[in-house]
Amino acid sequence: MRCVAEGNGVRSAARILGLSKDSVNHIILKVGEHCQQVLSNLLETLQLEQCQLDELFAFVQKRALSPLD
Repeated sequence: MRCVAEGNGVRSAARILGLSKDSVNHIILKVGEHCQQVLSNLLETLQLEQCQLDELFAFVQKRALSPLD
């Protein structure tokens, strides 16, 4: 994961680590599933009364108005 997180592609990480690209993809998917579970558990335990969505809205608005998509 460190190779991919540093910006290496899947094939590059596979070459560096001596693994197949399928193995690297499998690891990435497993880590992604674990991160999703951890984040879900963390969000369930939060007891928020207020939430600010201005940054999220700015991102969504920018994407919606982008002529390149």
